[in-house]
Amino acid sequence: MNIFNKNHILLKAKSKLYNGLFREGYLFLKKEKYKFFLLNNSLSSKAEYFYLYGVFLANNGFYRRSILYLKKSLLYPDLDKSEILYYIIFSYLNLSNTKKVKYYFNKISERSFDPFFILLSYYICIKNNINLNISLDSLKYILPDTSDQIMDALTIALYHLLENKFDLAYDSIKIFHNKYKDYFFYNVIYLKILFKRKNYTDILNYFKINSEYLVNIDILFIFSATLYKIKFFDECIKILNEVLFLNKNFIKATINLGKINYLKGKYILAINYFKSALKKTMAKYKDEIHFYLSICCQRLGLLNDSIIYLKKISPDSDFYCYALFNLSLLNYDLCNYKNAKEIFSQINKEKISKDLYNKWEERIKNIDKKIGNGRILNKIIYFIPWLILIFSFLVLIIFYFIVKY
Repeated sequence: MNIFNKNHILLKAKSKLYNGLFREGYLFLKKEKYKFFLLNNSLSSKAEYFYLYGVFLANNGFYRRSILYLKKSLLYPDLDKSEILYYIIFSYLNLSNTKKVKYYFNKISERSFDPFFILLSYYICIKNNINLNISLDSLKYILPDTSDQIMDALTIALYHLLENKFDLAYDSIKIFHNKYKDYFFYNVIYLKILFKRKNYTDILNYFKINSEYLVNIDILFIFSATLYKIKFFDECIKILNEVLFLNKNFIKATINLGKINYLKGKYILAINYFKSALKKTMAKYKDEIHFYLSICCQRLGLLNDSIIYLKKISPDSDFYCYALFNLSLLNYDLCNYKNAKEIFSQINKEKISKDLYNKWEERIKNIDKKIGNGRILNKIIYFIPWLILIFSFLVLIIFYFIVKY
């Protein structure tokens, strides 16, 4: 096979990577792989094949295989390491290997001269609750001085996105709005900014106009999240199923299908989705899944199962206070009033709806009275058999005297 043909294959694969056509790219290179395996290992074309195939594998959910190919491509000095290291971090994140994520983040910080992929690696780590012991301010020095070029503009926009300054992020890239609609990273960041600004109508319009470029998982998931926010649940389900067709290991899609079915009152179907997600989830999502499993069980009257799931939620979780609230509620319904009161005392009222807290607090205040009434009732119940026995004995004596005399 001549050099021209090999380069033609690699250029076609790079075009698919640029457009974010990850499934097409994966299937294309998978078909052509035999043409590269017989090449001399020193050739740069083989290195590029390893890199491209590794990236496509990562974006199709084959994280372990992806890491093997990406690590092979790291051995070639001619290739830029930035994007390779980013996708290695991305793959280890999805495998919940925090130790490796931190190791390779240190690598990209030390070896990369590309501020975009350093910042993008930082972004995905922070969003997945990985503590890197690095503040956002400490990365300010890598920001480009101007935003005239697309990659510089995306880097600055990503930094503002991390700062939660969404208008500044939007201003950083708006001049490129019509020039890079076919570029994957531009579309992802642009749509994330619109989503954070709650410009849901703009997102829907963007999909109508540019649908041919918006067919990869990350972008489809933003579209599904938009449909979820505006309560277009049936359309959202279709998009999430498409996401899972592209990558069956995309946990957030499975979780959101569970949430939608919960909101539609299909609790058993929701439980099936949540249990499916629980089998392969990252640690980040376990508390959320346990919380939704508990409220689905609660709706089905499986109160003891609901309590089991609530007790699994970590105290560090955003769901913890609501888990305590529901535990208090369930114990109250099961007449475990002391437990209900004790659990309620542990709730941080700053992290829960004020109206919800105040309403339940009123009921909790009446627990002592309820316990007192319960004790009186228990005493009455205890004496009832004795009263019946004494009354029966008296009736028997009276009957005896009537018969005798």
